[in-house]
Amino acid sequence: MFDFITEKRFERFERFIHILIFLNLIAFSLESVEEFKAYITYFELFENVSIIIFIIEYFIRILRAYRKGNPWSYVFSLMGIIDLVSIIPAFLSVYSVVDLRFAKILRFFQIFRIFKLYRYSEHLQTIIEVIYRKKDDLIATMLAITLVIIFSASVTFYLEKDVQPDKFSNIFQSVYWAIETLTTTGYGDIYPKTVGGKIVASVLAIIGIGLVAIPAAILSAGFVEIQDEKAKHKGRKKFQSEG
Repeated sequence: MFDFITEKRFERFERFIHILIFLNLIAFSLESVEEFKAYITYFELFENVSIIIFIIEYFIRILRAYRKGNPWSYVFSLMGIIDLVSIIPAFLSVYSVVDLRFAKILRFFQIFRIFKLYRYSEHLQTIIEVIYRKKDDLIATMLAITLVIIFSASVTFYLEKDVQPDKFSNIFQSVYWAIETLTTTGYGDIYPKTVGGKIVASVLAIIGIGLVAIPAAILSAGFVEIQDEKAKHKGRKKFQSEG
């Protein structure tokens, strides 16, 4: 049963899906260009054909998982959920005729197709693995960054609210300014004018140079660990084959 889904055929089908995802992302982007609005009918046709193909892909993967003895292993996996989300518009499109706002929400789900590329890239899988391994360190770093942002935003709010009530009207606006300063983005739309506010901004900018670099160092260490493990694994396989 299901002998028609051979590995060789499925590999060719996966390459086709890979290309189709890229074409969908290009089409999705072109739809936002005013000059291409006249071709919206063709974009919708391409979208409908693509959804049908993605639905076929989804059920083929379920059949492959079923043949291995556990179809739910795919359905409830990360990629299974992403594949399902990317085809949701097809199952709910009947409601989009009734409510235009709902139709726009369904169109948004197309963006999730970019995550389907994850299964085709070993490098993307490595990035996810690094983040998973270093999640505790990254969470601790993000917590420290969050505390610095909230503290700086709160202090600056009380220093600037009377001088710039339109720019620092609440702590949430101050948080936006603190994030800008900590990441050294500094758009210049919001900045302190009081002496105290400028001191806080200067200290925050200096802290940001080192604090924001910590996650990069953590991820770099993770990449080195994984590359070392892969090198050792290849070395063992080579030794076993030669032996």
